[in-house]
Amino acid sequence: MKKLFFLSAALSLILAPRSASAQAALTPIVKVDANPGKLVIPYVKYRLENGLTVIINEDHSDPIVHVEVTYHVGSNRETMRRTGFAHFFEHMMFQGSQNVADEEHFKIVQGSGGDMNGTTNRDRTNYFETVPSNMLATALWLEADRMGFLLPAFTKKKFETQRATVKNEKDQRYGEGYGMLREVQDQIIYPYGHPYSWQTIGYVDDLNAADSNDLRNFFLKWYGPNNAILVISGDVNPEEAMKMVQTYFGPIKRGVEPPALPKKPIVIEESKITTVYSKVYAPLASITFPTVPTFHKDEAALDVLANLLSDGKNSVLYKNFIDAENSYQAMCSNATYEMSGEFNFILVTYPESQGGLKEVEMRNTLQRALDSFEINGFSDADLKRVVQSLSSGYFGVLETVGNKASVLTQYEMLTGGSMTLDKDFERYQKVTKEDVMRVFRTYIKGKNYACVHIIPDPILATNPNAKIKKYESINPYENETPDKSAYMNLAYNPTVDEPGFDRSKKPTVPAAKPVPVPNFYKTKFDNGLKIIGASSKETPMVYISINIRGGHLFETGKIKNGTASMLAAMMNEGTLS
Repeated sequence: MKKLFFLSAALSLILAPRSASAQAALTPIVKVDANPGKLVIPYVKYRLENGLTVIINEDHSDPIVHVEVTYHVGSNRETMRRTGFAHFFEHMMFQGSQNVADEEHFKIVQGSGGDMNGTTNRDRTNYFETVPSNMLATALWLEADRMGFLLPAFTKKKFETQRATVKNEKDQRYGEGYGMLREVQDQIIYPYGHPYSWQTIGYVDDLNAADSNDLRNFFLKWYGPNNAILVISGDVNPEEAMKMVQTYFGPIKRGVEPPALPKKPIVIEESKITTVYSKVYAPLASITFPTVPTFHKDEAALDVLANLLSDGKNSVLYKNFIDAENSYQAMCSNATYEMSGEFNFILVTYPESQGGLKEVEMRNTLQRALDSFEINGFSDADLKRVVQSLSSGYFGVLETVGNKASVLTQYEMLTGGSMTLDKDFERYQKVTKEDVMRVFRTYIKGKNYACVHIIPDPILATNPNAKIKKYESINPYENETPDKSAYMNLAYNPTVDEPGFDRSKKPTVPAAKPVPVPNFYKTKFDNGLKIIGASSKETPMVYISINIRGGHLFETGKIKNGTASMLAAMMNEGTLS
């Protein structure tokens, strides 16, 4: 499904007074009710006195709950010579806090049958767990402890362990044949100093130069409750959940006020082409045109355009590259972020010795494909098919508590909650042929681009076993002086709990609820086909899975190995009708 990311709207803050001896009930600042048959995620939104935004989606379809804490900080908040900090700190947040031992977070969540993780991207860092609903208090306790009590458990040893881990992660990732693609690509797409010009994982020399105080300051700057969104989705009672939230998160002190993050759309003054030699078999070209940030008015039409150009065997990319039998892969996508966007083509061709394309031929063939798209256009049926394909993913959002939490978080983070699932869905329903051709001519036709070619090192042509020099990640900002002004005068403000509350004690876990098993039906056709079905009213979607007993098990005697997988592949190649 297309990424669901998100305008800004101001909402008045309505908070009930909080006494020193007891927590008064908070009044929701937003309440969205369910609307059967509509694409609506019901929720209530609160804001604590310390600035923490809390969104609760009540869903009793399964006895599970998803807790997600998102901090509005990614690599977009970093500066030259201070790259990789957001990702580094994601690692540090799993190294224990004042009341939670190192690795205990994993043990508690996974020991309860739950699942958990954390991720960092350009625009945000999030931490989440999906657990049985009787573990809600425990999940909130865990997340609150590392928000408010991480620094007392921060040690030089943990710092060095995770620094080594992150450096090893980069080494593994960039050691792959095409692993350096995004780093090279973003360096030529974005202007000098733009925070999207470096990767979320950062540069190794920046990580080497960092010390524990740098990471402490990063936490103090960005990890306050007023720069975070807590979403609880699942089998919960909102009022009871808010009492828990107030208990665990309410006393955490407000952090420094995060500065606004301006949009930074980019313009490439002239096309840029870079070639990298690597130990690969198939030449690759990545061609990127700058576009628009998330929720720009042209985003939906650009997403539709990307699908029309590459989706299906009638698309111009398939015809010019795959049907022409010169390439393994030809695809494009429109990716949008908080500050800007990218329309990207990925072409993977056969080696020249096997009838593949040279570098200039890859670019020229793409140009011919785009020319034919403008000349021949596309049918109403094509547009309807693509819009339906993009739209169906929105119904999938309603199927899991994790999906709903993620979407609610993004809508809140990037629009203040003014974007909703039904409004997002409607953007695609309204895309017209004229919209598609307009964005094609505005952002793609005749526009400058950034191109990275990754091709087999010529040494491999004469010696396939030759040891090729590994790609070296060079920091283009290595001679810059780090700007420390944003991290001056930061001090840890310890959380003080109300008298009688002992945060060091894990919450008591009530009995788990039984899992409701859906009713299902069985029948059998006269031709022997067995049918098993179940009904669900959660989304207007139907899933069909056909399983045929066979596979490698039956490849014996006269039937050669590989026949089953070959047949399975052919089943996707269409039929007579």
